[in-house]
Amino acid sequence: MHVQTKLAIYIGAGIALSVLAILLRSGRVLALTAPLFVYASALIGFDMMRQKPQISVWRRLETSLVEEGQHIHVTLTAKNRGRSAVWLGLSEKLPSKISVMDGETSLLALLAPAEQTSISYVLQAPRGSYSISRVEMVTCGTFIPILYREHFLAETLFRVFPRIEPLEELVIRPRNTRIYAGNVKAGIGGVGLDFFGCRDYVAGDDIRRINWRAYAKREELVINEFEQEQVADVSIILDARKRANTSLNSQEVFDCAVRAAASISSHLLTQGNNVGLLIYGDYINWTYPGYGKLQQQKILDALSCVRTADKPVFEHLHRIPTGFFPPRSQLVVVSPLAGVSDIEVLGMLHARGYQIVLVAPRPFPSQCRQHKADPKLAFAQRIIKLKRSFLLDTLTRIGIVVVDWNTDTPLSHSLSRVLSRQARRYR
Repeated sequence: MHVQTKLAIYIGAGIALSVLAILLRSGRVLALTAPLFVYASALIGFDMMRQKPQISVWRRLETSLVEEGQHIHVTLTAKNRGRSAVWLGLSEKLPSKISVMDGETSLLALLAPAEQTSISYVLQAPRGSYSISRVEMVTCGTFIPILYREHFLAETLFRVFPRIEPLEELVIRPRNTRIYAGNVKAGIGGVGLDFFGCRDYVAGDDIRRINWRAYAKREELVINEFEQEQVADVSIILDARKRANTSLNSQEVFDCAVRAAASISSHLLTQGNNVGLLIYGDYINWTYPGYGKLQQQKILDALSCVRTADKPVFEHLHRIPTGFFPPRSQLVVVSPLAGVSDIEVLGMLHARGYQIVLVAPRPFPSQCRQHKADPKLAFAQRIIKLKRSFLLDTLTRIGIVVVDWNTDTPLSHSLSRVLSRQARRYR
């Protein structure tokens, strides 16, 4: 028989006997109601002990995708879905890399039936993908003090992508472009802004483009042509090899390289180019080329979780799958370089018709000043600098555009010195 049915029978019988005792004015009849009410109370107590508190917990994030350095606002809510009040204790279990900037991650509250409570806090995390799922929960009844301790799973995912630095100007000159209008000089005469050359007049040409000074000298109609600007195929190669990113603080240098790849891809996509990303390290992670904000989101997703790796099969750049890159397109390589073998690979790609821009973060931008007191370390740093200077000079003589980036300064400054319109005009 159901507990509620039993309660109804015994409580009803007790009330009936109580009414009968009052009518008969009999204490003996009234005494008979005591066992009924005691048994009904016992049934209620055992039923409450048997019923586990029913608590629902859910978490809400202000956003699930943030830039590196930004804060995330989190709200954790708990609701009592049981029939009795309970004491509730909640505590968030966050991953070790996540830092709580403001607010509380635990609470203790008394919840009435159908009542809910919440806590809010602000967290910050380095670049990567994270999952918050574990909540430690302790509940206790108000009438019968029985503790229930459990780990509640409420999985919440969020991702921190690398910080994007705004770039003022980035001039590239691939040998082959697409037919769509863009911002890249195509090396073809037509409609544009910069003067390209002259050609003989053909019937149907715009008479406003006639060069009257040339006509006055040659007595022949000549048309001014301007250089066309089109979109280009750009492939960004991020070197994630541990041997290439070795320095006094390798993780800091690699994080700068990741931010550079994110900033350059975002700038080129904003200009309307077809941009792809190749991460060369633990494995070959290829983000197929595309356009617009959706492609930018795909690239940021790939860069948010990238880490350095050390696999023998990818020890050198010879394994780069050149079949992924469109012929005679633009390559942007972000790498501190690992040795002479890297120069050979980049020179081979340049000889095949690819236009290459190398963005090379310096391995120790600021630590050199901190260790000048140690002669051995200073001598080792000097050797590394000379070797790196030799590698970069060799690439420059080959014809590769080299951006020697001191990571203490903004990336836009280093790029502007090499890849701005004024800098490319005098190259």
